[in-house]
Amino acid sequence: MNTPNAESLKPLDLAFLADWDFVGSVGDYKHKQACVMSAAVAAVRVARGVDMNGATDSLECVCPVVHRLMIARNDVTENAVERKAWALSMIPRIVGTNAGKALSVKRAEHLARYAIRVIAAEAMDSAKLPDEAAKLRSISDETSMSDCRAVAREARDSANRERDKRYADADAAADADAADAAAKRLQIRLRYLDAMIEMTLAIKE
Repeated sequence: MNTPNAESLKPLDLAFLADWDFVGSVGDYKHKQACVMSAAVAAVRVARGVDMNGATDSLECVCPVVHRLMIARNDVTENAVERKAWALSMIPRIVGTNAGKALSVKRAEHLARYAIRVIAAEAMDSAKLPDEAAKLRSISDETSMSDCRAVAREARDSANRERDKRYADADAAADADAADAAAKRLQIRLRYLDAMIEMTLAIKE
């Protein structure tokens, strides 16, 4: 695998991160703060025997698609202890995943189809719009990205029209109900992100 900037590294030793705080931002190496990506940068720099310098979440040996998923998962994880445990488990898995543009495009297109066939379709199920859900699930691995976008737009427009029809006169939800719904949405988003991360890392060629 020809990975950009993936010269032979010593095995990553993450022991120095044991007393670091994992935060919902890039962080600050001087204060032992990092997100999953800036911690990965620090680990790679240590393995290369160079100074850590300033904190950054940019690391060329990590696939751009994987990078975006890592940042999204890091930022929606509210519990700091959970965030750290997850980040430390992921860092060794993501370093060296950048094998060039073609693989990144393949991964991105795979995720786009997943988002339509699973995430969007399940949203239509929840909204009791079975016809729209069926259209979204009909997307195949051979469906072009332009056709995927067209199907997704059509389903979105139908859902918006139905929402306006159903809730034009509805009262606002109670605060308690809204908070409960927000918590459920967060858990669903974490579940989807974890699924997409595992899917993406499984695509290696």
